[in-house]
Amino acid sequence: MTSRSGPVAARRLAGVLGDRLSVLRALALLSGLTLIVAFLGVFYHLVDVVGGVAWFVAAVAAALVLSTAFARLLPPRLALGVGTAILLGGVCVYVLLVPEHHDRVFTLGFLVDFAAYLTGISVLQFLRVDLWAVAVAPGPTFLTWYLLLRRRYDLGSLVGGTMLGFFVLTGDAGWATTVVGATSALAVLGFGSLELAGGTGRHVERLGGIFVGGVLAARMLRGVDWSSPAVATPDGSGADGGSGGGPTIEGSLTATDGRVDVVGSIALSPAVRFVVSADSASYWHVDALDRYTGDAWVRSGGSGPYEGPLDPPVARTTTVEQTVRVESALRAMPAAWKPVAVRESPGGVRVTSEGTLVPAESIQGGRSYTVVSEVPDVGSGRLREAGTDYPAPVRERYLQLPESTPGRVGRRAREIADGAATPYDAARAIGRWLRSNKGYSLAVERPTGDVADGFVFGMDRGYCTYFATAMAVMLRSLGIPARFASGYAPGERVAEDRLVVRGLDAHAWVDVYFPGVGWVAFDPTPAGPRRAAERRSLESARTAGIGGIDTEGTRARLAERTPPPANVSTVITPDPLAVVEENRSAGATPASAGEASAATGTGPAATGEADGTSTGWGPGELLAGVDRVTLAAALVGGVLGVRRLRLAEHAYRTLRVRYQSTTDSPPEDVRRAFDRLELLLARRRRPRAPGETPRQYLDALGPSVDPRARRVVELHERATYSGAVSREEADEAVRCVDELVRDGPGRRR
Repeated sequence: MTSRSGPVAARRLAGVLGDRLSVLRALALLSGLTLIVAFLGVFYHLVDVVGGVAWFVAAVAAALVLSTAFARLLPPRLALGVGTAILLGGVCVYVLLVPEHHDRVFTLGFLVDFAAYLTGISVLQFLRVDLWAVAVAPGPTFLTWYLLLRRRYDLGSLVGGTMLGFFVLTGDAGWATTVVGATSALAVLGFGSLELAGGTGRHVERLGGIFVGGVLAARMLRGVDWSSPAVATPDGSGADGGSGGGPTIEGSLTATDGRVDVVGSIALSPAVRFVVSADSASYWHVDALDRYTGDAWVRSGGSGPYEGPLDPPVARTTTVEQTVRVESALRAMPAAWKPVAVRESPGGVRVTSEGTLVPAESIQGGRSYTVVSEVPDVGSGRLREAGTDYPAPVRERYLQLPESTPGRVGRRAREIADGAATPYDAARAIGRWLRSNKGYSLAVERPTGDVADGFVFGMDRGYCTYFATAMAVMLRSLGIPARFASGYAPGERVAEDRLVVRGLDAHAWVDVYFPGVGWVAFDPTPAGPRRAAERRSLESARTAGIGGIDTEGTRARLAERTPPPANVSTVITPDPLAVVEENRSAGATPASAGEASAATGTGPAATGEADGTSTGWGPGELLAGVDRVTLAAALVGGVLGVRRLRLAEHAYRTLRVRYQSTTDSPPEDVRRAFDRLELLLARRRRPRAPGETPRQYLDALGPSVDPRARRVVELHERATYSGAVSREEADEAVRCVDELVRDGPGRRR
């Protein structure tokens, strides 16, 4: 019997351990799948934005099937070679199929371009990002899953974590994705190492620490600003034009990093940014963005050095030469569309894929540059005759919408444009509908999901970013090429040939493409309410004594109280009737450029008052940036810390020693009093050894033991062995321990 019991017990123990190891392996694989889903989720977002979801799903599914099959057939070294070949082959296919890369692929410039994306530039700026996603995603998917199936948890976590880390550096991995991915990568290492080491499952603290570490690592990665530091400006706003009270329209629209995120409530900056000397006013283009993500606009393609005159529009144009004197540092080169030549510049100039200008480095205050632009000079008749024979590159690039865009946006656009005979008439109809049905406000809450859908169907008011986004998306749904344009409104005219442009003049509008003409600006934002809000803001900023909001020209006009020249419209649109309609709907008469630009000077103080924005830092604002995952990690970390330091046990012991309530059983009260005494002596002297009786314990502590402790032990023996203790004796035992606790160590009665 004895000889057979040993193997049976061993088999049972092996079964228990085997079950536990199977659970640990399952948890390691599940964590690995979560890591794969995390970085594949970013890939999926890319193809959802630009198209190609079906091809992407097929490529990833094939990679998972191959890795599962090869896990049984191929040794690790050979499989690593196969996975690497899949990844490099995908990159080569992408490079070969995108002609723009052909002349740079074997040069240092290609590596420089790629490295630039690791500083916060979205992968959505890749040309043919759909092809890139389909070509690249199978490689890391194959390698990660194969290595996990082969129990190479360290390498699998490294491959998947590297892919996720790439997206963190480009800014494409959101906070939730970063947390889930980083935690999953560490969980793979934790569960995997426990399985390989024959763990028994008693590792709650270690795995909890992995979770907390993953969240903290993700928080650190997401908290790093990988971009270049801002350039200080006179108002302390930084190069983005912020007012110090939160995000500003200028900071959102003129960063020239190829991305504009649609945000919620926003402020205005009153600081003077530049002064333009030109014969005519215009919208001063800073950037144009072609790729809509559902909550942001991205400019695909990079930029190249300016190497001479640029191609002018094909339509009839008017030459406009403008000299811009920068008053506070700019990371942009505002210019009338379309710039064709740069005659004077304080530094290098680059040209974006959309034809706008970008300085190689920030232009400091006091510097100037001169740009020659060829501004399209066409009337509504020419635009109606333009037709719809769009070039293939224009259709491919400027009709893009995410596959997840709700269909009701297109249906509403068709309802609005019903009866429009030409794209020009459709654009006018949509702009008029937006101006008539949506109010203007800087204090808004960004909708969840698709921004255009949320603005059209769920919001009553918004600012220029929302109006331009909705119009561009609705036009694209009708098959009319459009892009999101950003820059500055004309500004305040202080002389016949001079305009002062402030940060509050930052603006967004829509460029619509017409065959044989090119890009033409349409502004769907209601002009009247915008001017009124900006006028109040500038007046408040002046009353508050904010510096840097006026020039000699604007101060002279204020002192003389002379009316501004009435020869410039602040709404540059191919249909002048749109200006009249806007002003009539707002109950105002058509404003001159000077009047409008006086209204376009807004300050942060007035913005908070007039539009409901807040610049305070109360409890709500402080907790607004703390997400639930971080709170959960903090809670888990706190619990682990308490457990690790045995804080709960120490607290319980302290309370148990100091306080005792009485019961109806005197013997029970005596035993509880003795337990308190034992805890007290263990803390002050030493714990009672195993097998040591209470009397032996006190004798071993020596003659210095307080007589009250000996009295408690005596009563404890009687309560334990005979149960013969009275209520008075039980109260005496409790009182003795209470006195010993209060007296502290070293005191003796």
